Amino acid sequence: MLVSQHAALSALAALTAAPLVKNKANLGLFWAAAVGQDVDHYLWHALKFHNPSLRDAYSFFRSRYGKAWHERGLRKEDARALHGPLPLAFAVALALADRRLAPIAAGMAFHGLLDALQERVITPATYHVARPALGTVGPPRPVERGEAERAA
Repeated sequence: MLVSQHAALSALAALTAAPLVKNKANLGLFWAAAVGQDVDHYLWHALKFHNPSLRDAYSFFRSRYGKAWHERGLRKEDARALHGPLPLAFAVALALADRRLAPIAAGMAFHGLLDALQERVITPATYHVARPALGTVGPPRPVERGEAERAA
């Protein structure tokens, strides 16, 4: 999921929760954690390509969006140091020790939920609907009755 999508969906979640939250600063912490978790992508890009440009990193990740990473000898997991279960478990442990950190752990969990939905639900559904079958031009068309027998 792109950073802009994380920002929009996390803002929507924060606004939805706003009536239930007493300390509104917690909404900002939630949003910042939900969006800021992607900082690992930019740090990876800066170290891998020796280029600290945020614009170049954003362009790189947009070009990789929905594509296989192995084409360029890259591993997607390498750019996701903060996306695993250990950083989230650490954030939850800190939040249990100090409740003021709970919005950060919640934001990280929400970010993980969005990524999981993107990878397991949205992308596969989009892939099968938006892309034509191999060897065809345009979307697949329905087979008319009797057409299979005539072709054989």
